[in-house]
Amino acid sequence: MDDLFLILALLSIGAFFVGIVKPSVFTKLLKERATRKGVAMIFGVATIAFFVLFGITTGPSSQTQPTTKDSVVSEEQEQPSEPAKQLSEKEQIQKLVSDQLKGTNNMKNPYVKKIDVIEQVGGGWGVFVEYNADDNLTKNLRKTGIEKKMSEIYIVLYTSDKDIRSASVAAYFPLVDQYGNESSGVVYKSILEKGEADKVNWGSDSSTLKLSILPGVWTTSILHPEFR
Repeated sequence: MDDLFLILALLSIGAFFVGIVKPSVFTKLLKERATRKGVAMIFGVATIAFFVLFGITTGPSSQTQPTTKDSVVSEEQEQPSEPAKQLSEKEQIQKLVSDQLKGTNNMKNPYVKKIDVIEQVGGGWGVFVEYNADDNLTKNLRKTGIEKKMSEIYIVLYTSDKDIRSASVAAYFPLVDQYGNESSGVVYKSILEKGEADKVNWGSDSSTLKLSILPGVWTTSILHPEFR
């Protein structure tokens, strides 16, 4: 519609100038008003009117266009984001351990080898962890480092709000057999059941808890001769 008013306004301008030069052209249309003054009056007013109508029809459109865009953006911003995937309790327990064992050991091997979380027959969960231990200068320091890491895993499990009924941690370390071949094997494995864990004062001094209390409470099922 706005284009039509613009065309009519331009035609009126043309008619205006033609009528000024030769008003007789409009004799049949305007009859007795086909004079320079009459033509100028009629087409001058018509030109002004068409330009006004053109301005009215185009003005609101140009003003409302940004508003429409802004409202679309606003609606998009107000749309709620999709909720994050809810982890199952099993996945939450796995994450507790994996967060504790994130990264690599000092031999550039990932700490995590395996994390199994198994629902127990009577309820609750059994957690079975295998990890790559750090190396150290002496046998005693290696063993101390393993016990500290095991303790950290037990702490994060048994101080969580999860129903942990049993947990075990196996530490792997490179071993050399009698033929000189090196392979990673279990050098230390411990087990801590809920019954014993419930007796532990988990608010004890952190170092005492990790290096003395827990190693004295858990059951050691495997300890390689090189770590005794």
